[in-house]
Amino acid sequence: MYSTFFGLELAQRALSTYQAALDVTGHNISNANTAGYTRQLANIQASTPLSIQASGKELTLGTGSTMDNVVRARDYYIDRQFRWETSKNEYWSAKQDSLTMIEGLMNEPSEYSLHDDMDQFWNAWSELAKNPENMGARSVVRERAMTLVDTFHNINQQITDLQNDLDASVAVTVKQINTIADQIKELNTQIKRAEVGLDNPNDLKDQRDALVDELSKIVPVRVVETQDPGFSDRSVGIYKVIIGNDTDPNNVLVNDQTVRHLEDPPPSIDGFNRVVWADVSGSAVKAGNAVGTPITINDGDTLKLNIDGNSYVVDLSPIKGTYDGTAGKTMNDLAANLATQINAVSSEADVTVAYNGGHLEITSGSAGAGSLIDFEAITGSAGRIFNDPAALSAKAGNTGTATVTVTGTYSGDGNTLTAAYSAATKAVATAGSALSGIIDFSAAGSSISLNVDGGGAAALDLTTLVNNVAGSANNGSAVYNLSDSAERTELVNDLQALIDAQPGLNGKLTVGVDANNKLVLTSTATNSGTASTLAISGIAGSGSALGLTAATTTGVNSGWKITDNDTPPNTGIISGDNGSNATAVAGLTITISAAASLADGDSFAIDLTRPDSMTKLGFDTEVAGKWVDLGTDMGKLQANIEIRDDYLEGFRYQMDTLAQGIASAVNSLHNTGQGLKIEANGIDFFTGGSSSAITAANITVNSIIMNDLDRIATGSKSNTISVGDGSVALAIAAISQGWGSISTQIANNIFGTNGAKPVNAASFGDYYSAAIAQMGVDVQQSERMSEGQSVLVNHMTNLRESSSGVSLDEEMVNLVKFQKSYSAAARIVTMLDSMYEKILGMGVTR
Repeated sequence: MYSTFFGLELAQRALSTYQAALDVTGHNISNANTAGYTRQLANIQASTPLSIQASGKELTLGTGSTMDNVVRARDYYIDRQFRWETSKNEYWSAKQDSLTMIEGLMNEPSEYSLHDDMDQFWNAWSELAKNPENMGARSVVRERAMTLVDTFHNINQQITDLQNDLDASVAVTVKQINTIADQIKELNTQIKRAEVGLDNPNDLKDQRDALVDELSKIVPVRVVETQDPGFSDRSVGIYKVIIGNDTDPNNVLVNDQTVRHLEDPPPSIDGFNRVVWADVSGSAVKAGNAVGTPITINDGDTLKLNIDGNSYVVDLSPIKGTYDGTAGKTMNDLAANLATQINAVSSEADVTVAYNGGHLEITSGSAGAGSLIDFEAITGSAGRIFNDPAALSAKAGNTGTATVTVTGTYSGDGNTLTAAYSAATKAVATAGSALSGIIDFSAAGSSISLNVDGGGAAALDLTTLVNNVAGSANNGSAVYNLSDSAERTELVNDLQALIDAQPGLNGKLTVGVDANNKLVLTSTATNSGTASTLAISGIAGSGSALGLTAATTTGVNSGWKITDNDTPPNTGIISGDNGSNATAVAGLTITISAAASLADGDSFAIDLTRPDSMTKLGFDTEVAGKWVDLGTDMGKLQANIEIRDDYLEGFRYQMDTLAQGIASAVNSLHNTGQGLKIEANGIDFFTGGSSSAITAANITVNSIIMNDLDRIATGSKSNTISVGDGSVALAIAAISQGWGSISTQIANNIFGTNGAKPVNAASFGDYYSAAIAQMGVDVQQSERMSEGQSVLVNHMTNLRESSSGVSLDEEMVNLVKFQKSYSAAARIVTMLDSMYEKILGMGVTR
């Protein structure tokens, strides 16, 4: 039998259950607009039934309902997809923001842009070519150049500023990740405490999920929830949060009640904040691929190695040799020798190198988050040995042939050794003093002796000179007023005639006057490639008035100029038409034989490209360190780091290349000319300030030109000033259209080997336009990807809301449903009350 009052207990349970259900519904309604809130469900279940004996058999009688628990309407698959798509969306949105800023700083197209400044610069040269002596046009060239330089400086500074802003953002983001991790860990503790007490703290779980959602905007996030094996009788979870590459076992940020922090403030490596784990105590280890013997290291072999954020170039020449397993040449010996050379240049703690399991391992001497090993460059053997003949390639129209033999070991910097043939230069004698005043050559004994190419001295009797300038007071005499241009010209012509009258000198000398009114004697003899000589002696009487001194001048023999990337000191001259005088250049000995009919400009090149032997050590250029693996194309943090480290540095490289290309092209032409002053060697128009390498950051107008507009080269270099010559200025202006005006320089490998151009494009404008166009494509891609990801995030948000969000209409239905159920349960109580009243009244006597 069961209790007479069983019905009241059943009704009481129903009232309690639906009262709780109404409370859950009210909680949902009151949080309908609460961010991060998850709709809660009252989990109503039938209570444990009662077994009774009736009519000789056992019956099961229901005991009503009970509120088992309150659960969240959460779809964990949708949560994971939402966070995944959110990370992607934030990645592309951050890239879009940064790329748009870069696009904005270039200000293209507009009249205040680099493209416009380049056009104005070339146009200024074009205008100067029309009127080379005009100081206003010269000033405009200088001002346009200064504007161009300032624009390069500004772009470089803008790149630096944006990198610094992104770098500061990385530091802030690291702090934000640590803060979120601490909050998740604290919530894990509170939730676990509640679950141990058989509670289900839904609101705390909502707070935790909201933090994970926020974290997913910064870095990719994966949540792993498992049952705590320490509690088998109740549901107690272990909540793990993994960031970045979720396949990396080291990327666990929060594991139940343990948090793993990022180092804050982040260590600065290569000048930028790096995202690293704070609890790392070991040293970075860089393990190479399997290697075999023999391994040969030659003179000039190098490794560019980054150790703990500092770059070092390690010269391996001291440990050259073949490591073939013999005594003193084993792989263990190689490892020890590598360590010695690395530590010889490194200021870091000692680096160790070991040979383990068939491969080499390099371990940083320091430990902790900043420990790093990075092979920034692995060069091939710079010690290629030559013993190769090469055929001379003569210019079109020339019949010259030669056999070139190169022996020795190359130790230069370039990949091509170039030899260019230069014809013999003639002897030139210049007076030490200017021709001036009245000179009388009629005094007895006035003479000067000349000897060209050892043909014997010929004495010039200066008393025989006759001044034939009409109207001159000196007409008909051997007297000349050298301050008068007409009489000075007359003297030059009379000297030329006197020289040509000598059998040993006829056709071998020319007489002239330079811009400083100094007498110039130039040999014109043909010597089959041998330098001519001009000896001056026997100066007597008024012969000294010519300003020439007793001396012998000698030109330069025909021969070959050997250059290694056109960079001194790896330059030499081989004298003689046939290269009989061998010379050593960059460690090579070069001889040339069997030459005939060679012409100025003939050339040959020997390719010095060599196999990349250092890769035999097994190392690649991937970084080994204790840095957080942030995954690929996900999260705002990764986007900021990529823009900071890769995109902006790549764009800076493009601007450096453009600045260097413009400077090199302009300088190559400017050096060949002169302006309103005679230039002996020519000057650069652009320089890199105190640095030899020109970049967008340091390009500047030569201080010589800044201080003297006359030094801007407009015409060809000569011993006189040709005021109207604008050929060089016109050639510089023509650079804007392509490489026609600098084709000779390109052929001579001025801008690099194998006929390299100043930049790899049809013109500077094309190069810059291509860079800007690529930037536009990158911006468009980021916009498209951001818009596409935004659609996916909105879709996942809608799916999430459909399952987890509060619908007021649905809650009102539940409200009515639970209220009716509660009323019905109350009606049961009323009905039972009436029944019990009847029963109790049966025993009362009235």
